[in-house]
Amino acid sequence: MLLEVFGQVFISVATTFGYLLYYLNSKYITLLVFNTQWSDVGGYMFGKIYGKTKFARSISPKKTTQGVAGAIFLPTFMNGVLWLLSYCTDGRWALPLPFVEYMCLGVFCAFLSILGDLIESFLKRCANQKDSGIALSDHGGFLDRLDSMLLVFPFLYWYAINFHPEYHIKNYDFDNVNLWAFLHF
Repeated sequence: MLLEVFGQVFISVATTFGYLLYYLNSKYITLLVFNTQWSDVGGYMFGKIYGKTKFARSISPKKTTQGVAGAIFLPTFMNGVLWLLSYCTDGRWALPLPFVEYMCLGVFCAFLSILGDLIESFLKRCANQKDSGIALSDHGGFLDRLDSMLLVFPFLYWYAINFHPEYHIKNYDFDNVNLWAFLHF
């Protein structure tokens, strides 16, 4: 019971950051989805093709070290594509960040994505569940499609607030957003 409550609070708080991130600038959501979903795809592809060495087998028995390498490599490579897209469109389709920043975000978001997946797998193991639901059961449940975003949401929000205020939507008023009062129970 306590584990279920913890899981629901964890997901609710993490997705709240996604909501706030969207209202900063919707291009941050593009960055979020690029990093997390390509990390899942890279981990799955590299793990299926090259996976031999088990990684965190007590938490997630099918994870491999080669899959983790793919989960870091593919989003970093795709962030290069996103940088090229932002460069070619003068920032209309993606944030106009420097190439090095896109690469660093790819690596760091990939690590957080893997960690979010491991946390969700840990919660499932503690609750003696194989899947997190029957919706999208081939993927391990609906939560398995979102677990990689749960730690990236707050990180990207923090990153956007502290490092790129010039890209915020102009009518977003930080004086009226009090996150701690919003999260107060």
